[in-house]
This record gives sequence, structure tokens and C-alpha cells, in this order.
Amino acid sequence: MKRVFIFGIMVMLLFGCLGTPETKPTTTGNTTIGTNLTQNTSTAGKVTTDTNCNPEYTYGTMTAATLGDSGTFTISTKCAVGKQISVAVDGTVSATKTVSSNPETLTYSLAAKKDGTIVVTVGVDGTQTHATNWTISEIGFKKTSTMDNDALSLKRWAGMQFSTSNAITVKTVKAYMKILGKVTHPDTDVIAEIRNDQNGKPGSTVLGSSTLAIGNFTVNERWISFPLATAATLSPGKYWVIMKVTTDGGDLIVDDVYWQYVSDDKTKVPNDHVMEMTLTRNSQTQTWEETTWQKLTYDRDYSYTISAN
Repeated sequence: MKRVFIFGIMVMLLFGCLGTPETKPTTTGNTTIGTNLTQNTSTAGKVTTDTNCNPEYTYGTMTAATLGDSGTFTISTKCAVGKQISVAVDGTVSATKTVSSNPETLTYSLAAKKDGTIVVTVGVDGTQTHATNWTISEIGFKKTSTMDNDALSLKRWAGMQFSTSNAITVKTVKAYMKILGKVTHPDTDVIAEIRNDQNGKPGSTVLGSSTLAIGNFTVNERWISFPLATAATLSPGKYWVIMKVTTDGGDLIVDDVYWQYVSDDKTKVPNDHVMEMTLTRNSQTQTWEETTWQKLTYDRDYSYTISAN
């Protein structure tokens, strides 16, 4: 009897010290790490939040873009279900997304509405967590490596077509130009215009313009800035930058201005995005009258830029 009693006590002590079996990590679609890191999922359309691990974010880089285009920005998240992540361009929020799974990569399409070095910031639940620079270049043809140029005068205008994929506001046009010698007609003006596109040619609607006196030009070719009198608000589409010469005095002769161009092959047929107009003189009204826009005699591109600054 004594031996049985002692044996019973030993059995009770043995099983009391063993405790409950260890709980193993569970898996809900993805392998978890540790016993406290679990995969949260959506139930009945409701987003649950990760409460057992710390959120992690990996930010992508911004690829250089052109004004009017778009850029892609990615954020890879872990343990961030339920977090609201906003991306702002130049201080204006572009989009806000909510993390719904773990892990998850969010992709943002950002509109390049201003050229220059633009700051892109990220906010998580209203708190900024990241900032990076985005380089956006001006629209245009920027090569200036040749000595070739065409004259602009009272009887000859020229234009270059450009396009934008996003709504932009244009404030400045630049052109690489010069004059050949001393100014002899000081009342000569050079005008830059932004016009609509009409069936692949410059239209008649002037969306923005700038006028500079001939005294702003030199015999040395350089970038001439034409600040628009009123900024041109452009919707996605095709447009034209037009350069022309005029005079306040109604003279038959003015100082010509020379616009540099680049041609890879002067035997190549002309392209569709460069046009010229040859005006005619009305002897009765003593004015120059517009005709029609035509392709050039061979392929070339004039040096110009379009800026939102």
C-alpha cells in the first residue's frame, strides 16, 4: 500500500512538470516567420491590420522624364496592412492607396506637370516617411551641335509640333537663334506662339504668345527666352510652337532672324512635325497675308524647348 501511494505521487509530479505542448507557427497562404508573425487576410471585404510585426517599406527610384509625360513610383510593403500611403509631387498629393495584403507592392503613376528637379514625398497615415528627387526635362529638341539655320522673316514662318500626355501649363518658350549683323530695322519683332493642331498642321488658335524686340538678339547663336504674356493651359494632345517675324512700321524689309536646325540627312524626305509658311504681300492693303502650312524641302528639326517655368 505504501509503495502504491508513493508511485501515485511520482506520476502526478511527472505530468505536472511537462505542461502543455509548444504551439507551432501557422501558415495562411504564405509562410510566417516566428510564432507572432502571421499573415493577415481580408474577411468579408474588411481589411485587417498587422498588429504582430513592425511595418517595413522599400522605395523605388524615379526615372527621369519629360514635361507632360508620366513616371512610375513603387513602394514595397511588409506588415503594413491597413496603412494609407500617399505620394505627393511638388507638395501636391497625386494618389493615396491602402495596403490590403502582406507583402504588397504599390505602384503609383505620377504626372510630370513641371520641369526641373521636383521633390516626390511619401506619407504613411499622414506622416512623411520618405523623399526623393525627380528630374523632369523640358519638352523640345535641344541639340545645338550644327551651324545650320533657316531665316525667319516677314514672308516666312516656321513651326515645330510637340505633344503632351498630361495636362500642363506652359509659361516659357525658348529657341536657339541669332541675327547676321547689326540691327538696321529696330522696329522688327520676333513672336513665339503656342497654337493648336489642326489635322497635323498648325491651327489658327493662339493659346499663348510672346513678343521680343530684335534688340534682344545677337550675332552669336544662343538660347532666347520667350516668356508667354499669359500662361498656356494645355490638355493632353498635339500642339505647335510657331516662330515668326513682324514689324510695327509696316516696312517691306526687316531684320531676319535665324533659327538653328539639325538634319541627320539632307537628302531624306521631310518629316510631318516641322512646317513652314510662305506669306504673300497684298499690294492693295500693304500687308502680309497668310497662306498654307507646308512641309520643308528636307528633314530637319529646329532647336527649341517648352517649359512650365
